[in-house]
Order: sequence, then structure tokens, then C-alpha cells
Amino acid sequence: MIIDGRTNGPGIAWPGGKRVAVMLTFDFDAEYLRISRAKAKGTQIGFTDFSRGQYGPHEGLARCLDMLYTFGVKGTFFVPGIVAETYEDCVRGIHARGHELACHGYMHESERGVPRETEAARLDKCETLLKAITGKRPVGHRGPESIIHPFTPELLAEKGYLYSSSMKDCDWAYLWETEDCGADKLPLVELPCDITMDDFTYYYFTFSDPAVRSMYPDQEVIGNWKAEFDGLAEEGDKIFVLKLHPQLIGRASRIAALGAFIGYMQRHGAWIATCEEVARYVLEQSAQATDGRTDGSSRSSMTSDGLRAAAGMTSDDLRAAAGMTSDDLRAAAGMASKSTNACAPAAAVPDDRWGSACDTSSPYDQAQILCSTDRAAYLFPASQTAQPCPASQMTVIRSTHRMTDIRPVWPGGRRIAVMLAFDLDAETMWTTRGDGNADHITNLSRGAYGPKQGVPRILKMLDTWGVKATFFIPGVIAERYPDVVREISRRGHEIGFHGYAHEEFTTTTYEEEDATMHRAEGIIRDICGQALLGHRAPGGVIHDYSLRLFLEHGYIYSSNWRDSDGPFIHRIDGKEVPLVELPKDSIFDDTAYDFYTDSAPERYGLKSPGEMYTIWKEEFDALAAEGRMINFVLHPQFIGRPSRVDMLSHLIGYMLAHGAWLETNYGVASYILAQRGLRP
Repeated sequence: MIIDGRTNGPGIAWPGGKRVAVMLTFDFDAEYLRISRAKAKGTQIGFTDFSRGQYGPHEGLARCLDMLYTFGVKGTFFVPGIVAETYEDCVRGIHARGHELACHGYMHESERGVPRETEAARLDKCETLLKAITGKRPVGHRGPESIIHPFTPELLAEKGYLYSSSMKDCDWAYLWETEDCGADKLPLVELPCDITMDDFTYYYFTFSDPAVRSMYPDQEVIGNWKAEFDGLAEEGDKIFVLKLHPQLIGRASRIAALGAFIGYMQRHGAWIATCEEVARYVLEQSAQATDGRTDGSSRSSMTSDGLRAAAGMTSDDLRAAAGMTSDDLRAAAGMASKSTNACAPAAAVPDDRWGSACDTSSPYDQAQILCSTDRAAYLFPASQTAQPCPASQMTVIRSTHRMTDIRPVWPGGRRIAVMLAFDLDAETMWTTRGDGNADHITNLSRGAYGPKQGVPRILKMLDTWGVKATFFIPGVIAERYPDVVREISRRGHEIGFHGYAHEEFTTTTYEEEDATMHRAEGIIRDICGQALLGHRAPGGVIHDYSLRLFLEHGYIYSSNWRDSDGPFIHRIDGKEVPLVELPKDSIFDDTAYDFYTDSAPERYGLKSPGEMYTIWKEEFDALAAEGRMINFVLHPQFIGRPSRVDMLSHLIGYMLAHGAWLETNYGVASYILAQRGLRP
């Protein structure tokens, strides 16, 4: 294929005089994104990454759909066939909202070098599954992880696809050309998408991937996208394809920032359309160029009627589908809120060093759209012009899973429950990483920083605010630092289970894990008298027997799942049991920002306390508006640095001033069980 992009991009005029064509695309991969990435690298994912992927269908998707409805725009969802099978209700919900469904492989296969017959079979399988939902075959394709093959464009054209969206070579749309004759174009439009407009670049986080990265603040991400949008809109003949993943962009604060950005684009000349609408428009323009009615440089041997047939509609039909009337375009652009700036409650942060909710002195000046009225409209629907989603469409789309979702009313009218939880792993964080760290004296000393320096600072800071926290402590660390454990307990903080030697129970048996739990429980009880009543797995490893084991040990909560922003009640054999899940996520895990090491596997990309504060505060604001919960994953060897303890202290002050109920994991779990009428 010749992919120079000359055939269709330059000089294209978008409908209604719009400056740039914008496509909001979502790769709805669920856990299969992480499964395929691990397979491509010769590894496997564990429960933690599996649960991270499920955040998309369980939480993120509903926010994405509601946000698109709020701003009156349609998106394109690229769906692997297996996701359509596993989460059929979710995919039907996407279609019911009027969004486009497009092909994304069957199992999100991203390997190279597959035969044409294998790829054709995967396409057939995905097409059949999506057609069963929509009633028509998909007309678009994106290669999983943007992997396509030399034969893919011709195969797609033969199968009647209108477009592909995998390449990264141009900022405009173009027609693919046949390899044997550069003058012959396929009726297949390429809609390139670049890594700079991909949320994966900024938000993807996992320890199972050798290429681990830190997460970025929303201001920086939206700032990058806004600068790119402004540049492309200035040029006037380009496309802007956002490539998003519900499991990443679907976090509460990120979706609010995306909504603000959509409002900005609507006001600044964007034609926001589905990929199918843009592809049909490009094919129509190519037909007109072939007829000599435009100034295009098309050299296609296809007739204009052929191209128009590929587009599937006349010029009038296309304009109607694209919403090209000036009144419609003005209405779409005018949906952004005109209300006064109300993007955060009025109470101030205790120290101006950490900024305010709309701090326009931020170094990210280009990202001030985050403080726009559009974000206020999305976060606070009472704003006068935000378009509410009908009650019939507000139902959270979820697949059937073994739990009961709940939305507790928090005590004292508080808006959100926040648990400050510290994993006091100390040296075991390093000894369980392998690769020679067991005798790496320097790295082990970094672990010792936690109990030696970090914990005393943290305890003093918690006393200042009068709040209690949960400390998950491996048994061997309790043995090594018994005085630290006693002091934590003496000050009224909870201690939870976290293994004996921070074991990642990947191949353990029920009997082995049971013995480890008894051992760790006995050590903590002998040191400080506390009985352990909650579980956080080292490395996030959970087995099919884990829930029963927790109950047998008298635990009332688990803090291991990552697929929800709220608590839920576990079920065993279809029956609710007195075991609360208090989910966590990497966005509130300090190792996503300040875990640095140059020993294998390497970790780089430290974030400043100010960046961490911004990310956490924005997510807190968005989750508080929904009445949800936050469960932190903090490590005294990292968060215990003076600057980071100072930052955390100011964040606690902000949260207390803005409706947070700060409580231990045990306290929150006990409250929920009492509300549900469940007793251990």
C-alpha cells in the first residue's frame, strides 16, 4: 500500500464551514486490552489487572455515555467480538444511545505476522456479533493496539468496510491506494490517530508490563490535546481523532475534564461526528473531485458514482446524516454552559502552595479549560444549561457479576467516604520483586525508610487532623519493627492483613494461604493485641477460594478489587455474605507517582507532590459529587518523605472542608454492614 496521504487530505472543506473534523473514539476493550498486551510480551496478567480492565464496563462506560449525552455528541466505539459476548448488555447500551459500533478484532489480538485467512476469520466473528446487536455489519475497523497487516486495507475494502483508523502518518483523512498501481484508490478511508491523542499514553498503569509509567495530571493531558486541536483547527483541513478507553478516561475527574474539552471544541469550530459520518463525507468529496467539481488532486480510476455508492448516500443524504444545517450546527455548538464559574465549592485549600480548584496561575496555562463552565456543567448538573440525562438512560450499565452494588448514605450528611490506608511493606516491597533485590542493601534500606522515618511523620500528621487510618502490615515487618506496630495501634489506628512476607500468592493452595494468615494474625495480636478484620492482598493476588477464607477468619472487608468507585457486598453461591469490598485503584496509589528504581524492572518518572495533589484533588471533587468513596494505597517509604507528608496533610484538610468522612477501612465496612442489616 502507498500511504503518503496525498489523495484526499489537503484542502478538504468540512461541513458548515467547520474548521476541523473531530472524532471521539472509544476502544471498549475491558480486560482483554491487558490480556493481549501481556500475551504479546510473553507474560500473563493477574487478578489486579483483570479487575482494572473491568473498571471499563463496570464504571467508566456509563460515565462516557452520560457525558456524550450531556454535550449532545455521538462517538464511535471499537469493540472486540469477545467483549460483545462478555458484556453484551453494555454493548447494547452503547448502540441504544445512538453511537457507532466498529470492529476491533475478536480477542483484541495484537500479534503481527498472522495469515490473511486468520485475520478474515476474526473479522467475520466480530462482524457477526456486532450485527446481532445493531442489525447491520460494522463499516469501520481499528487494529488492536493499532496493529494491521500488509493485506488488511484490501481485505477491509473487499468486505465492504468504509474506513480504517489505525495509521499514524497524517493529520488528514485519505483513501488507500493499491500497491500494484498507485493511481488506483480503494474505497477505504484512513482516519489516522496519533499517540498524543490517546489516553493510553497518559493514564495506562500496571506492574505486569515491563514498560511501567507514571500517570499524568488531567490538566497536562487536556493541555496537550487542546494545543493539538488548536493547531489543527488553525490549518483548517485536518482531522482530530481522540482515542479513548472507558477503563482509563472513565475515571470521574477525567470524564469531567473531557467534557470540558468537548465544550471547548464545540465553541471553536469543531465538527464532532462519528467515524462513519466522516468517512462517508470524505468519500463524497472524493466523488466530487473526480467529477471536477472541487479543487482536489484526486487521480482515482474509480468513477464518482462508484465512490458515492461506497459512501452509501447522495450529497443531500450525507448532509442530513452529518447534521449540516446551520441551525443544527449552531445548536450543537451552543450546548456548553454559559453559567458563572462554579467548578468547585467555595472553601479554600489550607495552603495556597497547592493551588485552588480553578488556579489560573497554573504552569499549564493552556489547560485553563479545565476551569471552564463546561466542567462545572458536567460535575454539577444543576447548572442552568447542562443537559440532564433522562432517568431512563441514567441506569449504570453493568454486567452480571458476583456482588451487590450499593450506594450508601454516608453518616452526618457527608458527601464521600475516604480511607487513608498505608501499606507498611518496608523491605518486603523489594524482597518480593526478585531480580537480586533480596541482597540489594541499598534498595532494602529504602524500604526501611518507611518504618524508620515515614511512619513517625505520618502518625504526627494524622494526630494533627484527628483522623484514623488503616495500616496493612506484613507479619515479618511486624516482627522486625514491633515498637512501630505498637505505636500505630496505641494511637488508635487499625491494622489489616497484608501477608507474612508480602507473599504474592500466585501458586499457593488454600491450606498454605490459610496457614500464612494464621501466622500473621498471631504475630500482630501478640505485639499489640489487635485482631485483624480486613484483607489487602500483597500484589493484589486473589483466588477462587479467597472469599470463603476471609469469612472463615472473621474478616468483614476486602480491599482488593479495582473495578468500582464504590463499596459492594460480596456474594457466594448467589447469596449475600457479610463481607464488604472497599475497592482501590492506581490513581490513589502513591507507587504510580513516586516509585523510582534503576534496578530491574526499572521504574522512572517521578511526579512532584504538587502534581500528585492536583490529580488526587480533582478525582476527589468528582467522586464527591457522585457520593462515592476513595481508598488510598500509600507506602510510608514513599509518601513518608517530608514534602509528600506535607502535601497529604493539605489534601486531608481540603477533603475535610469539602464533605469527606475520613474513617478506617474497618469503620466504613462496619457502617455498611449495619446499613444492610448484615452482621459478621
